[in-house]
Amino acid sequence: MLSCRLFTFNFPLLIIHIRREALLFIEQLELLQRRGAIDFAQEVIAQKIFWDLQMAEHAQFIAHLLDPTEAVLINEANNFARLFFNLRAQAESGANPLGELIGQEITATSNLCNFKATAEELILGCRIKSIIFPLLADHLLREANHFLRILNTSGQIFGLGNQLSGPLICSHSLFKH
Repeated sequence: MLSCRLFTFNFPLLIIHIRREALLFIEQLELLQRRGAIDFAQEVIAQKIFWDLQMAEHAQFIAHLLDPTEAVLINEANNFARLFFNLRAQAESGANPLGELIGQEITATSNLCNFKATAEELILGCRIKSIIFPLLADHLLREANHFLRILNTSGQIFGLGNQLSGPLICSHSLFKH
């Protein structure tokens, strides 16, 4: 695709994004196979850096797949992208304590999760204009929930139980009982 030998309706960044997730999966399997000692603090930072980038790109994909008339949602998605790029930069700099980073991240990811759940509900209800497939919206929400689980588990490991609040899993109201 990048060499113009394959044409698709996917963004080149989406292909890179998916490949990055596949490589992380392989890396995690290899880590389990090695059965070596895991530095939990380093692993949390590595996961945070990885998922911050993924969440930022999710927000960018959402912004670019919405109809241009959906300016409010596009702006909100772009704000989330900037937020997660900023959170990633903070983690890479090592300037902030891990507990502070996790606390900020839980808040940001919970908010993004709620945004994605609302967007999915609006897509399924045909109440917004976009070219986002409902299955893609569901996938983006599931990945935000996955990251939220990682953060909540990390927070519990590092004694941040009092900072953890809100539901562990975000879902849109169409599937609530």
